[in-house]
Amino acid sequence: LVMLSNYDEGAIYENDEAYNMDVQYFCWLKKKAGQTWFGSEPAVLQFRNFWDIEFNAEPGDNQINLEWQHENQDAEIVEIEHYEIYRGLNNEPDVLIAEIDVGINSYLDSDVINLTTYYYKVIGINNAGEPLVVSDVIISKPFLIAYNTEFTSNWNGSNDNPYLDRGITNYNDVWGYIDENGKEYALLGAWNGTHIIDISSNPSHPLEVGFIPGSFSTHRDIKTYSHYMYVGTEANIGHFDPELPGDPEGIQVVDLSDPHNPILVNEWDGVVQSHNIMEADGYLYVIGSVNESADSSDITYEAWGLNDLIILDLISNPASPELIGQWNGDYLHDVCIYEDILYGCGIFTNKMYAFDISDKTSPQKIHEWSGVPSAHACWVSEDGNTLFTASETTNGHIISWDVTDVANENVNLLDEWLPQGGENWSSHNLFVKGNYLYISYYVYGLQILDISDPTNMVYVGHYDTYYESDVSGIFEGAWGTYPFFNSQKVIISDR
Repeated sequence: LVMLSNYDEGAIYENDEAYNMDVQYFCWLKKKAGQTWFGSEPAVLQFRNFWDIEFNAEPGDNQINLEWQHENQDAEIVEIEHYEIYRGLNNEPDVLIAEIDVGINSYLDSDVINLTTYYYKVIGINNAGEPLVVSDVIISKPFLIAYNTEFTSNWNGSNDNPYLDRGITNYNDVWGYIDENGKEYALLGAWNGTHIIDISSNPSHPLEVGFIPGSFSTHRDIKTYSHYMYVGTEANIGHFDPELPGDPEGIQVVDLSDPHNPILVNEWDGVVQSHNIMEADGYLYVIGSVNESADSSDITYEAWGLNDLIILDLISNPASPELIGQWNGDYLHDVCIYEDILYGCGIFTNKMYAFDISDKTSPQKIHEWSGVPSAHACWVSEDGNTLFTASETTNGHIISWDVTDVANENVNLLDEWLPQGGENWSSHNLFVKGNYLYISYYVYGLQILDISDPTNMVYVGHYDTYYESDVSGIFEGAWGTYPFFNSQKVIISDR
């Protein structure tokens, strides 16, 4: 192999001795039969005569903290006299904002405005005033991390995930559980199961006390009834690559009598996967089960209980759910319930549906209405008069609806809300507690609205969990939230 430097125009050196020349490099490679050296061929071996510099930005409230690291700190001390930092509003930052001595390697830029995108580069200058190292251009957007919320702690103890590069994120949904002694737990869905985390004993340092393995998946949904936890999953990791393990899975039933020793006591096998589950008044509603069968090795698993809406009785025997009702007609992505009315989200039809579930064995659709783009999630006010919906799409509005006369097929739009700058981003899940709506809004983290007047939803707080950028996906960030603890704790799951 002959590697030519970039000193020339690519001239070919023939009949020249290689030693004592700084523009030509030689390497002889001899591979034994059957050996594999490279993941792909032809392989590329690069020689370079410059140092790299790592450059990062961490945004805050009307400020951006810049940090950089020279590839070779010994060479940095000898060669670099100072650094110059440039800022701009496009990908060619040209405004010199600071000169920083070697050894400091950080700068706090406070001359910025929230929600404005800034571009930065840093250049290392030698004693002669010449640039020796130049960073890549990076992008950052300052924002207010918290408003009317106070960060307590976080937990990030997921098992090593070998599928991150396939788009299988560490975490998904979250729910809460309070034991008979009033101790609070986070139930956190992950790529390979469900983590049970004590958030009461030492709120500043949450502690995992249990784990229930499950089928590998990007989606897991969790609810509780009595001292039982119910877990549904799309069991879909095999969809990303047929060679990945993708075992079908129904609804797991876990005894949480002792959260430190959770016991998987059953698996309702009427479905082989599900997108979502919801519990209300001792009944479990299963939705988003679309596969009639699934194969694992040489075994075919049939979804004998498959329907667009599935109703399981938990009251009779919480450890052994029993199918008592079903409905077919459209794919439902999520549901919410108030007394004998169930609302379903038609994410593919941009519709909402209302069902009379007074007879759990025979739910009846009583109304449907459009105007909810990519209807993803819903929740009902505590008086049952207002329905709140979340759209999982760019420009994903939160919408409030008057449903006081839904039984007579009369629903009216009251208000729409979008966070500042949210036109390019998506909402996800939402929950009502008292006069407040808690929203897991992906890249915007937790958003909180005052809904005491549903005709005028008012932003009152947030906690941002994710540093979005211009290259972020709309489904990155906060997946779920749970606001129903007695202690006023709110937990958030971030992917």
